[in-house]
Amino acid sequence: MTTLLPLLPLLTGLASPGLQTAQSDPADPLAAALALADQDPSSASGNHNPSDIAATPHDFRWQLELMGGLAQQATGRRQGVQRLSLDQYWQYQAAGSQWYSRLSSRFDTFWQQAERDSIFSLKELYSGYRWSDSWLTEIGRINLKNGVARGTNPTDFFAENAVRAVISRQPAVLREQRLGSMMVRQQWLGADSAINLLFSPRLASQPQQAIFHPDWARTNQHTQWQLSAEQNIYSGWSVSALLHQRAAQDLVFGLNLSGLARDDTVVYLEWASDSYEQSMLTTNQDNRLVTGFSYSLPVPLTVSLEWQYRPDGFTTEQWQQLQQNATIGDALTHSMPTRHTMMLQFQSQQWPQPLDWSFLWFKDLQDHSDIFITELTWLKSKYEFTLQWQHSHGGDKDRFGQVPTQLQIAARYYF
Repeated sequence: MTTLLPLLPLLTGLASPGLQTAQSDPADPLAAALALADQDPSSASGNHNPSDIAATPHDFRWQLELMGGLAQQATGRRQGVQRLSLDQYWQYQAAGSQWYSRLSSRFDTFWQQAERDSIFSLKELYSGYRWSDSWLTEIGRINLKNGVARGTNPTDFFAENAVRAVISRQPAVLREQRLGSMMVRQQWLGADSAINLLFSPRLASQPQQAIFHPDWARTNQHTQWQLSAEQNIYSGWSVSALLHQRAAQDLVFGLNLSGLARDDTVVYLEWASDSYEQSMLTTNQDNRLVTGFSYSLPVPLTVSLEWQYRPDGFTTEQWQQLQQNATIGDALTHSMPTRHTMMLQFQSQQWPQPLDWSFLWFKDLQDHSDIFITELTWLKSKYEFTLQWQHSHGGDKDRFGQVPTQLQIAARYYF
């Protein structure tokens, strides 16, 4: 069944410490562009094709990862860091049954100096029933990923505070490793369109630190619902519209547009808008816009450029004033706290073989802080080794300046 899904998901980013997926032909720019749009199994508004489940009715995968490195804080303090992680994915559908289930979890143990901390993340656990080729109902903890942008996703309404264990600053990794929300989701999938309606209840109010706690407050602290519709509007182009509401807050409107500008170029636009009370008598609109493109060169290398714009974000002068305020930490929790941010990304696929290379750079144009992450991965069928360098520039109260600089090496084994 053909749907709009293959061209919408664009947020894959750098090499991710997740379970392995199939690779496309790196020598074909069109294949690379299509694969770039197809790497993330989510779509612009979280729909998926039930035929994906039928294709692999029984799937059980593990990933073991060992990481060691050196980190330097913004204060100049240096310390060794180590991590041992076990990532698990399970999918099951009995022969001839329309019921299916999925489970995804991760266990991380961190060592810093003489301190050890372990945490378990139940990323997904849900079951679904496929009524027909078009109708699909699911219930459980689902990691719903809205948005087509690569760096920041204004329409990713379920992302806030959902990461229990931060193992990377890469946006694609954060999306994959976060906790899903408990919800009931109903989908209708057509040949060129899709409709998604979901309800997510409030379950808890305070985040928990216990190792094996499901930590519902991170994802279900408020009652939420979302309605989305997607449509193929032209050959290689798709659009989706979203309505989202949290508790008693105002409606949030979202829009995603993506497609092939040419055989080697994917372009995208993501926008969200809601209103807030500016004073007792007036309200204002908070608009967030992200737009960009990804270009696949004749060699196996993809270049992406993205602009993130929030008119109500802090200007340079406002940010400097805010830095004198003790509440600046609240502003830093917003995904787009300032007015302008740029993102540049390079990603190669086995060029030269058997190496993957990637580079990601964020630049805040208001406080002038920045961060870059570069990785080199040596790939084998069952294991891989990754060397990563992360460097930030800025003050400890700047947006990216507070992120530690670190050098680390990771070994991963898949079974």
